[in-house]
Formats: sequence, C-alpha cells, structure tokens
Amino acid sequence: MQEIERCCQILGLEKGASLKEVKQAYRDLVHVWHPDRFVQNPRLQKKAEAMLKEINAAYEKLLASPQPMPAPAKGNKPPSSPNPASPESRDRGSRGRAKTGARQAILGLKKMVRQHPQDPEAHYYLGMAYLHLDRNLEALETLQKAVSLDPRSAAAHLGRGVACSRLGRDLQAVEAFRLAVALKPDDPLSYLNLGITYRRLGRHRRGMQSIIQAIRLMPDYPEAHYELGLANLSLKNRASALEEYKILMKLDSKLAQKLFGQIYQ
Repeated sequence: MQEIERCCQILGLEKGASLKEVKQAYRDLVHVWHPDRFVQNPRLQKKAEAMLKEINAAYEKLLASPQPMPAPAKGNKPPSSPNPASPESRDRGSRGRAKTGARQAILGLKKMVRQHPQDPEAHYYLGMAYLHLDRNLEALETLQKAVSLDPRSAAAHLGRGVACSRLGRDLQAVEAFRLAVALKPDDPLSYLNLGITYRRLGRHRRGMQSIIQAIRLMPDYPEAHYELGLANLSLKNRASALEEYKILMKLDSKLAQKLFGQIYQ
C-alpha cells in the first residue's frame, strides 16, 4: 500500500484517485518532462529521461492496481451523482489538472536548481513553471537569476518581461522585451509582447511598429492582428481596425468577433 501512495505522490495525486484522474495526471507530466523539450541541454535531457522513467513506472503500477473511488468530502454529493457541470466549472477543472502537473514539475525543478545552482536553464525552466501557475513574483525572481547567469538568453528575458507585465511593472517589461528582441530578432512573440506593453503605456505608435514587425515575421499570427486592430482603434483609425477584423475572420473567428465588439462598442 505504501508503494501505491508513493506512485500517487509521483503523479501529484491523492490516494484513491480515479482512473480518469490518473490518466490525466500522467499525460500532463509526460508533457512537462518529455526529453524532447530539453534537446539543447543534454544534461537536463538526461534528468528528464530519468524523471519520465519514474513517472512511467508509477503510472503502470497504478493501472495494474485496483483503485478505490475517493470518499466524498463532507457536505458534497458522492461522485456517482454529481451536479451537472457548467462550462465555467469544466474550464476550472481543466486548469486545475494542468496546474497539478506544473506543481509536480516545480518539485523536480527545485531539486534540479539545488543540485546545479549555476545552471541558467534550470532556473529558466523553474521560472516558466512558476509563470504557468501565475506565481509571478517567484517567476520574476527565478528568471532574473537565469538572466544573471546567462545574459544572452532571449527566452529568459522574454519570460522575465511577461512576469514584469503581470506584476504591473510595464517599464521593466519593456526593457526585458527589448533585450529579447535584440538577442532574437526573428521571434514574433517578443515583438508582440513589446507592442502590447508600449500600448499599455500609451505609446501607441511605438506599439504599432512592434506589432507590425511581429506580423512581418508571422503573417498568419491571429493575436498580432487582433492587437494591431486595437492599436489602430487607439489611434482613432477605425477603417484600418476593420481591415484587421477581415483578416481575423479567416484566421480566428473568435478573436475577429472580439475585435468587432471593440470597434462598435
């Protein structure tokens, strides 16, 4: 029984988790720890392979063992007769499962950082896991450490910019995104984030220039066309915003309708 509990801990599950929960947790962790995500760092890739081996073994053990249904919490209906889920509650459930995987990943990444405190990629991956959980201050501190160890990491500067932006530190975010663009000038995501942050600061023309550059690099980038539409609206150019709406109708109808609502609100 202790072995079953250990397997549940590896997958980030409570004892007595359902088969569906076991499978979902396994899929989440395989995505987080897949060795292909670490191809640029053979040492981290080796650690990911070891972690994935442990995850696979725990998963197979749980599948082979009969799992009791979890006991219902006091005051709740038993699992056999749940209330119909609303779309919002289903979305919350999906986010919760993804966050379980991220929390489990953080445990392994913290261990990796302790073992290799001077490895910038270990700090980077931990910072990105914090971002996934909206633990933005921890993400910023960890990504700043990654940047201090490797100032030429465009990805770490980009992540740092996102953390700053979420914390309302837009001037620091601009600095981080500008560094990311300088280090990797072919990355449309960095240009888009820079453009959005400029627009939040009221620097609409500078923001538009960055967003246009993102579109030059990736012409079919729906989010960039949406943001360009908003930038045009900020400059009272409704005709150009409508052009972006027409483009979005072919790329992403939901974003197109969202922009349409902004144009005619």
